[in-house]
Parts: sequence; C-alpha cells; structure tokens
Amino acid sequence: MHRLIESPKIFSDNLSPLAPGDLKKQRLGRPINIIHLVNHYSLKEKMGGARPPHWEMIFWWTRKPLIGARFVTIASLLPADADVGRVARAIGLGSGKQPHRENPNLSILEKQHREKIQESSLLDPFAGYGSIPLEAMRLGLREVAAVELLPTAYIFLKAILEYPKKYGAS
Repeated sequence: MHRLIESPKIFSDNLSPLAPGDLKKQRLGRPINIIHLVNHYSLKEKMGGARPPHWEMIFWWTRKPLIGARFVTIASLLPADADVGRVARAIGLGSGKQPHRENPNLSILEKQHREKIQESSLLDPFAGYGSIPLEAMRLGLREVAAVELLPTAYIFLKAILEYPKKYGAS
C-alpha cells in the first residue's frame, strides 16, 4: 500500500487552491505546494521568532521543526489518494498562523483517515528533543513511545511528553 508521503501528488505544483492565507499565494506563477509550505514554516520556526519563548532557554540545535514532524507523521500514515488540500488544512497550513503553535484539526479529514491515525502507534528510537513523538501525540495516535539515551535529551522528553499529559492544565 502506498502512503501519501510516497505519492507524487504531494510534490505536485497543481494542487487545488487552499484557502485561506498562504496557500493562495503564487510562486513563479504556480500555486505553492504543501512541501513548499512545510519548508517555509519549518524555516520560520527554526530561525527564531516563531519558537515558544521557553525554547530559547536552551535551544536544541538538532530539534526537528514541529510542523515538519507533524507533516511527516501524518503523511506516513495516510494513503496516497488522500486529499492533499485537506491534509494541509488539518495540520494547520494556510491558516495564516504559525502551524506549530496550533493543534491539528483532524475533523477536516475523511472519517476513515481519522480512524487510521487514531488506531496507529509510533516508536521513535532516537527521539532527541521529542518533536516527532510530540506531534504524534498532538495528532492523536493511540500509542506513542520515545527512546533516548542522552541524559539531557531524556529530561527534555519527560518535560515535553510526559508532564503535560500527567499534569494537564494544572
């Protein structure tokens, strides 16, 4: 079974227009595709100004941008015939806001795709700062496991993945 991430549709310059915001902009006379948007927001997040303030306390240089981790996670779960426009909107692209600051909205996806995501599990054996497991949790995967041997990164993982789940809004 081919996944969305393997599909040539994901790299197509002929995407249907996705409103609102950035997805309507043109690049060299062609619609911007989802890869361009993920790269754009990943760069913005990684270069500063878009990161949450507490990340500036100690910046983990190998940390993957959250929108990139979210995109790769969801794209690896969905079939190749998934509607790329719906996927883009579901992960927060085109809203005009920084997508990594927003939770994904899976209600935009078709029911069978939402169910596939909610039934899936993820193991990240080299989790580092935890971008991939964090986005998998935000997407609502059934089970997410992260492994890291570096003590500093392990503490970050606990703070990012376990404590919010354990203590919630308190």
